[in-house]
Amino acid sequence: MALDLYRTAAQLENATAQIGNLREESTRQLEIAIATLQEADAVTLNDRVSAAQGTLVFLPAEAVEKPSLTQAAGCLPDDFI
Repeated sequence: MALDLYRTAAQLENATAQIGNLREESTRQLEIAIATLQEADAVTLNDRVSAAQGTLVFLPAEAVEKPSLTQAAGCLPDDFI
């Protein structure tokens, strides 16, 4: 059986196009997830978890504060190298 290089090249082109599409889709999904977390409050997130019971693969931790809340970084200790 001979190797058909034209067919192999076409398969490689399709495979690389699919990988690129998967990366774009993953990026889009991450952007949606980040935007959702930045806009949501703890009560809304906990309500969504409660509504999704039975469809989740794992039970997420209960949200106790707004996910987008950030804290200022502290100073490094003097002996930090």
